[in-house]
Amino acid sequence: MNFKNIGSNFHPAYTWLWNTTITREGIKERIDEMYNSGIRAFYVLGEPKNFRPNKRRTHLSPEYLSDEYLDLVYYAYELAEEKDMYTWLYNEGGFPSGMACGQVRKKHPELAMKSILKREFILGASEEYTESPDALSAFAAGKRIMPGERFDFSTSVTEYYAADNPLTDIQTDNASLENCKRFIDSTHEKFKHRFGSVLGSKITLMFDDEAFMGTWTVGLDNLFYKKYGYEIYDYLPFITGDAEPKSDVQYKAKSDYIMLCGDLVRENYFIPMKKWLNENGMLSTGHIDNDHRADGIVINRYGNSMKALRAFDVPGVDVIWNQLYYPNLDNTFEGMIFFPRFASSAARQLGHSAAVSESLAVYGAHVDQELMRFVVNVQAVRGISLFNFMVMSYDRKTPMLHQYRPNFVKENPSMDRLSEINEYTARLSYILQNSRADIDSALYFPARTIAAGGEIGKKAIESFTRLGEELEAKGVSFDIIDEEIVISAEKISNTLVYNGIRYENIFIPYCELEKEEVKKAFFSLKAEVLPCIERENKSILSRKMIFETGDEGYFIVNSASEPVTEKIRIKTDKTPYIINLYDGEIYKTDYSGADGFINIDLNLLRGDGLFILLSDRAIEAITPEKEEYILTLTDFSSFVSRRLRIDTELGTVNEYFDSGEIERGLYAWDRDFSGEVTYTSDLAALEKGEYILDLGKVSSTALVYLGEELIGEKTMPPYKLKFTSDGTAKKLKIIIANTAANECARTDYFDKNDKRDVGPYHEKMKILEAKKECGGLFGPVTIAVRGEGL
Repeated sequence: MNFKNIGSNFHPAYTWLWNTTITREGIKERIDEMYNSGIRAFYVLGEPKNFRPNKRRTHLSPEYLSDEYLDLVYYAYELAEEKDMYTWLYNEGGFPSGMACGQVRKKHPELAMKSILKREFILGASEEYTESPDALSAFAAGKRIMPGERFDFSTSVTEYYAADNPLTDIQTDNASLENCKRFIDSTHEKFKHRFGSVLGSKITLMFDDEAFMGTWTVGLDNLFYKKYGYEIYDYLPFITGDAEPKSDVQYKAKSDYIMLCGDLVRENYFIPMKKWLNENGMLSTGHIDNDHRADGIVINRYGNSMKALRAFDVPGVDVIWNQLYYPNLDNTFEGMIFFPRFASSAARQLGHSAAVSESLAVYGAHVDQELMRFVVNVQAVRGISLFNFMVMSYDRKTPMLHQYRPNFVKENPSMDRLSEINEYTARLSYILQNSRADIDSALYFPARTIAAGGEIGKKAIESFTRLGEELEAKGVSFDIIDEEIVISAEKISNTLVYNGIRYENIFIPYCELEKEEVKKAFFSLKAEVLPCIERENKSILSRKMIFETGDEGYFIVNSASEPVTEKIRIKTDKTPYIINLYDGEIYKTDYSGADGFINIDLNLLRGDGLFILLSDRAIEAITPEKEEYILTLTDFSSFVSRRLRIDTELGTVNEYFDSGEIERGLYAWDRDFSGEVTYTSDLAALEKGEYILDLGKVSSTALVYLGEELIGEKTMPPYKLKFTSDGTAKKLKIIIANTAANECARTDYFDKNDKRDVGPYHEKMKILEAKKECGGLFGPVTIAVRGEGL
């Protein structure tokens, strides 16, 4: 395998928000900017004016899905193709998917999203209850009441009925097969007409985002009765969440309802969508909503989420709101820290290793490349092998630029320095997609029990989440399995065999309401804790994989907030090498071995990863160069060379300076400053040879020049660059950039603009932005001579 030159199809695809007037000139300018910043893949997400006009105003022109709009999307593809960039397609105007941003509903109002609603009124003493024409059922005095019923006292009546969801005028009923057909006609067929043979040949992925159904669909009551043999009407208070289930029949009804909803969305939306794409040479990819929570299946009525994910060709998750963040550093996450395993497990069960993550949306402007590496690595070690980074705004002048942060555009400091993180991510994706995970442990997902809600549901969630966290803490690499896998797998010698995967150790949480045939199968299974590697630090996560060559690989990640140093032990007779994920070179590594094990000293920065290749073949590998410290640079002069201002009057502007007030030494910048500072130092003549420049601590990214030559762009620790001395004195110039966080957290721009333009996410994003450290070059800046013979 060639680990150096990675195709653009493995690169992270950036979400390009089209939210204002789009022109050919603007498209070309922005694609050139993307390319120059290191972006090699993207997709267009149009945000029509009617997307969320009362919460987050956008101003897309031309009209979404019009011929002119599709022409412009195609033009963007053509320009990208010229640069060997890779493009995906996104299937919606805004989100969630399935509605063509109201166009389906406008033509077919009967396909509006449906909900169970309620009305409440007082029934007087001795007054006869008369059922409303649209009522499903009614409840009073703690029980269901029937037409003609009376009470000796006045009482409140709650009457449930089904109607169009009053909270949206654009969303549609994704439980309806007819809606899916109309959505495909409105969206997919239009793309096919405009793009022609490009679909399925050059463009092979279409992203589906968080599609879900409302709480009702036409005929749900009849479908429920046909499937389960009893009526849904008695249980509407428990289904809607107005009452918590207590009895066995109430738990069962709630669970049956959630599972039926999941079946409907999968069979009438996800599967037909995939079928159309496959027939046209494309693959379906995307994710479901609230996938970080075990009870997301209840909130959005997905039923068994693993079955929903296997209805994609490339299953995925989304990682937003700092859900995966440095532990114990203002982490606001609630849910299952191991949730990326849902998508990667579904992919393995489909027979491949491609699983996608939509990452970083509304994290905030504090995101830098080091945090991006952390987010990528802690997902990749759990099996995610393709990334979608959010977002880039087409608009650069109005508050729309800041509705989602981070925003990967050149107006924001450090966001035009993306080559290193993109190359790193692409190389890791390439390795993961071109290997298969060697995992024989699985954690059962008790979807039916969780779907029941109440105390049973809570107990199942707590048990499942705790067990998953314990397995990771013990170093076990595991998949998620569900009832479909357990039922359909072959049972061979206490092992579940499914589509070539052998699950030998099955860990079972509380699962009261699971099917009897599932629980019966559990009796013949074992649950032995077998760590992927031997290590002491619980923050070290690992994943083993096997290549077609027979070589093996281990991806090892430090998921902690601090560096870790430890000796790890791997069971193997093969020779270990290190694949440098930054440049693709293969290096020899020091190790000791005996009795079928090898020991390797591990030194990882926070969020960093190490890829160990194990082979019994003769592999051409580089001997790591030694470094010998020779000097520390202390005499620095600096000036502000760029300042980002998000100003009420001027909007978002960057001021650039060729000179300015001179500062001496290394220091922390002002707390409210976002931009760039240029540092210079006179570097005395060094002997001709090879050297290492180590910048020490940097916040956040650096461009380094020696004389007039750019020797490197370094955007995450360790901030080390190689350079060659020609034996003459040179001027060292280091341009440090931080992020937009410091400015975003302290400007009054957002307070003085209309909240509908600022959007609903600002206050939450600002929490971590305000805690972002000051920018600066902190050092120490040192130089070491390098070479094999030191």
